[in-house]
Amino acid sequence: PRNITPDTVVYTGTHDNDTTRGWFDALPPDDQQHVLDELGIPDAGAVVQAMIKTAMHSQAQLCILPLQDALGLGTEARMNTPGDDSEHWQWQFDWSMITPDVAPRLKEMSGDAGRE
Repeated sequence: PRNITPDTVVYTGTHDNDTTRGWFDALPPDDQQHVLDELGIPDAGAVVQAMIKTAMHSQAQLCILPLQDALGLGTEARMNTPGDDSEHWQWQFDWSMITPDVAPRLKEMSGDAGRE
């Protein structure tokens, strides 16, 4: 995060990579601990929110969050795996996934980061 400059776009993921939760869960334990240390958090359950907060608080002019990350979803919500011709674009959003806490949480995080 310290290498992100104001003239960039920061994002937690795209349609072509695993969700943040899925990415973290697939890491070896030593790499998971490194991520926790970098983010300054003790608990793996807070990784997705910490990654979003870190992206929002970065100097990047624009911050983009895939909906799957905003919802804290895992690999089951991955959109695409480049080079794999099976089961692409299977995940679909449903309004029931938006629990009452989602919008207020994202609004608070973006406000705290000055991204209103």
